[in-house]
Amino acid sequence: MNEPFFPFRRSIELAAEPAFALGKIHVSPATLELGWDGHKETIEPRVMQVLVALHRHMPESVSRDDLSQLCWGGRIVGEDALNRSISRLRKALAAEPHAIVDTIPKVGYRLRLEPDATDNQPVPAASESPPSRKSRLRVGIFAATLGAAALATALLWTGGDPTWSADAVRPLARETASEAAPALSPDGRFLAYTSGDGTGAPRDLYLRGLAVGDSAPIRLTATGEDELSPAWSPDGLRLAFVRRIAGEPCAIVVMSPPRGAERIAGRCRSDVSGISWLDDEALIFSDRLRPGEPRRLFRLDIGSGAVRALTNPAAQLSGDGAPIAAPDGSRVAFRRSVSLGNDDLFVLDLASGKEWPLTSGGFKAYGFAWSADSGTLFFTSNRGGDFGLWSIPVRPGAQPARVSLGLLPFGGLHADRQNRLAAEVSQVRANLAVLNAAGGAAEALTPVTGIDWDPDVAADGRIAYASDAGGTNEIWVKRAGAASTRLTQLRGSYVFSPRWSADGRDIAFIGVKDGKTDIYVMAGDGSRLRTATRDGAAKMSLAWADDGSLLYTRRSGGRWLAARLDGERSVALPGGVDVAILRRAPDGRIYGRDAGDGNIRLLSRDRGPQRLPSAIAVPDSEAWAAARDGLYWAREPGTRNAALWFTAWTGASRRIAALPPAPKTNFAIRPADGAIIAPRLAAEQNDLVLIELSKK
Repeated sequence: MNEPFFPFRRSIELAAEPAFALGKIHVSPATLELGWDGHKETIEPRVMQVLVALHRHMPESVSRDDLSQLCWGGRIVGEDALNRSISRLRKALAAEPHAIVDTIPKVGYRLRLEPDATDNQPVPAASESPPSRKSRLRVGIFAATLGAAALATALLWTGGDPTWSADAVRPLARETASEAAPALSPDGRFLAYTSGDGTGAPRDLYLRGLAVGDSAPIRLTATGEDELSPAWSPDGLRLAFVRRIAGEPCAIVVMSPPRGAERIAGRCRSDVSGISWLDDEALIFSDRLRPGEPRRLFRLDIGSGAVRALTNPAAQLSGDGAPIAAPDGSRVAFRRSVSLGNDDLFVLDLASGKEWPLTSGGFKAYGFAWSADSGTLFFTSNRGGDFGLWSIPVRPGAQPARVSLGLLPFGGLHADRQNRLAAEVSQVRANLAVLNAAGGAAEALTPVTGIDWDPDVAADGRIAYASDAGGTNEIWVKRAGAASTRLTQLRGSYVFSPRWSADGRDIAFIGVKDGKTDIYVMAGDGSRLRTATRDGAAKMSLAWADDGSLLYTRRSGGRWLAARLDGERSVALPGGVDVAILRRAPDGRIYGRDAGDGNIRLLSRDRGPQRLPSAIAVPDSEAWAAARDGLYWAREPGTRNAALWFTAWTGASRRIAALPPAPKTNFAIRPADGAIIAPRLAAEQNDLVLIELSKK
């Protein structure tokens, strides 16, 4: 048996239950009917089971655990599901004012009948049962008004925001596979997560009990497709997740763990980035209306399948992703990305539709989660140089505070109602290597000390690349026969696209610092660093022309356009073709990928992007490089089936070799011999831990 943590106890079988009277109400469990004074009302099966359970034990109380076992068959039940059933039962019994359902604090519920009671006696207040998430949302505007005054008063009395600390960390899942995307059930009893063989491999969903003595995890899916982003419904009864289906749009799936049937609630337009439950009937997710457009947040009604946009980011932004709804259902936290490596956390108020930034500076936030009272957001970020744990009060103008150092490099987060955090702990290392076209072992070029990516090779063999080996994302250089050297100490959020000038004297790269994305230029030894642009706008790629000018791509009006930088003057290239990625060939020609049709264009500073004699299209990826006689590109990049292909300028294609697994699959061509330099995964271990938090 691999499910001992799901206590088995026979649930109430309504078809076998006899009818009974409750005051003037006649109760027929088998037909789900309540009858009185010639009227009949049908109630939900779950509500009827709760009524039968309470009637069996009246006038004694019934614990919450017993109700969940008797009425839910031992399945995972959150407090919201039970509270909702009690609330609906009270409404159903309104015709008999002498029938009262009491809440027994810290115990459960009791059904009693008061024959001597009068209609003037008070009915138990609705506040005895915590309001549902929907009702909390309906009073959100009123609560927000009172909350602002209460917060100001609280700050006067407390002297400031609470201070959070991580008191203990213990492992949750440490199998040999790679675990990620932790999702704690609302009551903290269960953990859903994804597990696979590592970078590029498909993932399945698993479920684990967190009580002492719980056994091995239960595998929830085994489809062979990639499954990700598990999210619990507020009542703890269902899981939603994303399934990527080969050759089709991905699907948003809802299931009842551990063995419940699956149902596709919605389909993706592009590729969903994160999902969360708004309430028991709706999900929020991130997707694109059309390829190339910014991501938006959408609301999905899981009953009807209706979809409605909730955010509308500016066309020049990358968009909104990874939404997480607050426990009280009033707000949603999400990540808004300006460009690659430049994003901040935002908050959307669902009642008013207003949104506002919670963080600034453009630092990465891989994971974030709400506190139980919906007043604080915990997040993992490299704003301190390492990926540590941070907290920030959810109000305009608040400042983030460190909760822990990045001694454990935290990634994705999820919280339960006890302010416990399930977190990813990732130990990933990737170095640069020379690929073997015959399929043999690759030859290492850089040490295994961090994650190396985005290489570019000068004519004399020097390799400029980006790396986090020193703790922050910086530009490094590797010379033949010498150790790697760090060239920059930008201490920004991200750096990428380092490119050698044609004469090998200078390196240009794109850096994100203080929330601005600009081009930087320095000498090949790291000296004379200067900022070549100062507009801070989104930029994706760059390449040096033989005349010493820089070509680059920038986001404008929702499109990626090519521009030329002469000194500090930027001039748009003619043609207006949507081009995001640029690559310089060893013969000095510069090519770009048309974001519309995927075809490779030859770029001219005077005529703009030009069509090639033979149309050559590559996948929507940065993983391609131009050679003298053709194009190298990655097929199925980011998967275990990734392979390096070559397409001659005449259009003929052939497979070269398998690409090694890597966090990033971009590569470069070594001018001296045409060898391929690419990142290679050297070590990977992803585990899940539980962080116990406290506040002062």
